[in-house]
Amino acid sequence: MAHVVGDVIVVDNKKLHRTERITGRQRRAIVISFMPELVYSLGSPLCDMTYLTPFYCQVPGIDPVVRSGETRLGDLHGAINKLLRCYAERPQGPAARLGCKTYLLELLYHLSQHFAFAEAARSELEQQQHKARRLGKLLETLRDGYGKRISVADAAAIAGMSESRFMRYFRAATGMTFVSYLTHIRLHNAARLLKDSDLTIGEVADNCGFSHQSYFDRQFRAEFNMTPREYRTTIRTTGAVIEHPPDSDLARAG
Repeated sequence: MAHVVGDVIVVDNKKLHRTERITGRQRRAIVISFMPELVYSLGSPLCDMTYLTPFYCQVPGIDPVVRSGETRLGDLHGAINKLLRCYAERPQGPAARLGCKTYLLELLYHLSQHFAFAEAARSELEQQQHKARRLGKLLETLRDGYGKRISVADAAAIAGMSESRFMRYFRAATGMTFVSYLTHIRLHNAARLLKDSDLTIGEVADNCGFSHQSYFDRQFRAEFNMTPREYRTTIRTTGAVIEHPPDSDLARAG
């Protein structure tokens, strides 16, 4: 079924996605992404997990779209409008961040109510949270030391698994191989450094764990469709919105 104006689409939490500037009157969209830890993390009340249920509804028989005419669509549009106004109109500070989080939670509440019937989604979410806990120490290591050399054997040892079991478990938890995941994390941290620092391209590559700048250039172009130098020039001269995903994709929502 084709999407129409006003549809709210929930993106599979394990599919890599980011915002991009798309031209053309017929393809305009608002993309809202957030770190799931903002609303639920280990130690949070169990009820907070429900906010993330819609992002685990990508199972057969469940339509991940709130469509025109459905009960919750008006509430969703209202929450989205308040979130966008808060983000755009207020100076970015603690009050603005609090307001944005408040309206985001309102949006997630209405989504969770729409998908409340999806017990399969709730079960999938609980399984993903269990996998995230099993890999928690490794994720902390990668978040703080993504630029250091780390092999599959090192990662498996940190997770307390054999290499073969770790590779299967990691792919099931994240939807990608460990090497692909690590490269993804490094590239998006490199993009952040290209935007926010004055390090040379070679220094950015080295800080993010790429031993050869030519390899870094190839991987960066494959991820962003432009070279690191082109990326830095574009984002600094045009202010283009290019969103950097969170360090952990295990419970990613978007």
